[in-house]
Formats: sequence, C-alpha cells, structure tokens
Amino acid sequence: MAIPKDLDECFIALRKMLDPNELDKFMTNDEGDVVLAHHGLGRWIRNNWGLWKGGELKTHLEGLGFTHPDDMSHTILLSFHRHLRGTPLELEKEAANCRKYWALNPI
Repeated sequence: MAIPKDLDECFIALRKMLDPNELDKFMTNDEGDVVLAHHGLGRWIRNNWGLWKGGELKTHLEGLGFTHPDDMSHTILLSFHRHLRGTPLELEKEAANCRKYWALNPI
C-alpha cells in the first residue's frame, strides 16, 4: 500500500484497511475513545506512513500546524472519525491545542 499524501488519502486507506465491523465500531464509538487506538493503529500509522522519518504526509501535516508524530497520528484518527460521522474536522483548533500542549510541556 502506498503511503497517503494527505488526510483525504488517509481516509481512503483507512477505509480499505479496516474490515466493515472494525470500521463500524470505530465510527460509532465516542470521539473521546479515538485515543484508545493510539498504541495500536496509531503506532502502525506513525511507523508505516513516515511520520517519524518524513515524507509527503508528514510535510502535509506540518503544513497544518502539527509537529509531533504522536499528534499527527492522533489527528489522522480523530479526523477520520469526524469524517465518518460527517462532523467538522476542526484542524486549526486541534493544531492550536497541540501547540499549547507542547508550549507547556517542552521535551
């Protein structure tokens, strides 16, 4: 599978990756439950879609204001959840929340 280049391609890839039952469960879970995928699907995304080493997807997400691969994979999953439910992605708000977090918790 080719690495997605942007969020729209991520959504297409995730639809293909998840079986219908997983997709339905992901969509019907509360938005707050998306974080439960951080160490499973989120780790897979970080490691296999170039969020640690770089590439077009990482560059795309950096252009949206995200700087850390953990935030990037969470944003992909949260945005996919919102996309499936037809709710606004609120990417600017999410990026601002991440910037605020890292300003208060520098590495």
